Amino acid sequence: MELLALSPLTSLKGTIAMIMVLTQDKELREQLSDTLQQSGHKVAVPAHRENGFAMLTDSQPSLIILDLQVSDLSGIDLVRMIRARGYGRGIIVFSSPSMMSTLSKTYASGVNRVLKAPVAINGRYDLGELRSTVKSCLQNQAASARPPDHGIIAKRAYELYEAGGRHEGFNLQHWFQAEREVGMR
Repeated sequence: MELLALSPLTSLKGTIAMIMVLTQDKELREQLSDTLQQSGHKVAVPAHRENGFAMLTDSQPSLIILDLQVSDLSGIDLVRMIRARGYGRGIIVFSSPSMMSTLSKTYASGVNRVLKAPVAINGRYDLGELRSTVKSCLQNQAASARPPDHGIIAKRAYELYEAGGRHEGFNLQHWFQAEREVGMR
């Protein structure tokens, strides 16, 4: 799926947000993507987890939806890696009932909400709880959003300028990089 650019516009359905979906379940991924797009959001679906890490910087999703049932790395470790890369926005995870015993570890890893993994009935997933949770998380983000601190951005841009050997002509690139880094905190 093509990565779409983040838009600050709003629709009648609420804030248009870039949402990243990370799950190995192809049918769940497709239905999540369709449901979120029908709600007016833009959706990024990386082909592999490694692509998702690159998308964190490139698209700066407003929200990540992650299925904790990943194969070669625990979902909790994946959340920790995402947070370690500086992502500071919302993460919603799906957990099966068998994983509920690790709930405290899940929240300690930096997750905002844990939902029971949706069940497919006749090939369709019930995503009603997810829709209301996404709306709630985005509203909470919007309510707590504050204007960017240009002083912090300027300081980081100068650090990047210094680290880059003080080469002229890259000021705007340093500023944009600083905005991305500060915005992801």
